[in-house]
Amino acid sequence: MSAGDFWAIPELRRIRRMIGNDQRSDNLMVVFERITVILRIISSKSKTVRISDFRSYCEDAYKYILEKYSPPQCQISPTLHKVLAHGWEMMEKINGGRGLGNLIEGGLENCNKYLRRYRSRLSRKNDQTANLTDTIKRLWIVGEPECNELRMRVCECCQICKEPGHTRGSCLYGLLGHIDSIVDSFFVHD
Repeated sequence: MSAGDFWAIPELRRIRRMIGNDQRSDNLMVVFERITVILRIISSKSKTVRISDFRSYCEDAYKYILEKYSPPQCQISPTLHKVLAHGWEMMEKINGGRGLGNLIEGGLENCNKYLRRYRSRLSRKNDQTANLTDTIKRLWIVGEPECNELRMRVCECCQICKEPGHTRGSCLYGLLGHIDSIVDSFFVHD
C-alpha cells in the first residue's frame, strides 16, 4: 500500500495536516501499520500464531520507533512497551501460542455500559423488581439474533465500501486488505 492510499482515510488526513507532508508522515504510516498488525494478532482468539516470526516483527517495530522517533522527540509509553516487548511472550506462555482475544473483557465492559443505560433511561423507577425486570427484558431483546439482523439491515452503511457497521468517516477501505494479508501471514494454517 502506498502512502497516498493510507492518507486517503479521513482521520489520518487530519493528522497529516497537523504534522505536515514530509518524511515524518510516511514514518507515522509505517508505525501505524505495524502497531495495527501487532494488536490484531494479539487480540485474535483461536488461531495459532507463529511466535518466532511474530516476536521478530514486534522487535523490528520497536526498533523502528526508537530509530525514527528518538527519545528527545518521543518516549515509548509503558503500555506500548508491554505490547511490543512482551506481547508475544504472553501469547506463548499464557495461551499456548494463540492470541489473547478470548481473555479480553471488553465485551463484558461494553455490556455494563448498556446495562447502566437501560436501568437509568429505559426502565420503571417505581420499584426495584420492576426496574430489574425491564432491564433484563431489554438485554434479552438486544441479544436476540433476529433483532440484531434487523438492526444491521436498518443500520447506516458506509458510502465508500458499502458495508454496514461504520460510516465513511471511520472507513479503512483499502488499508484493511493490505493489513489483513500481513496479519494472515503470522497464523499457522493447517
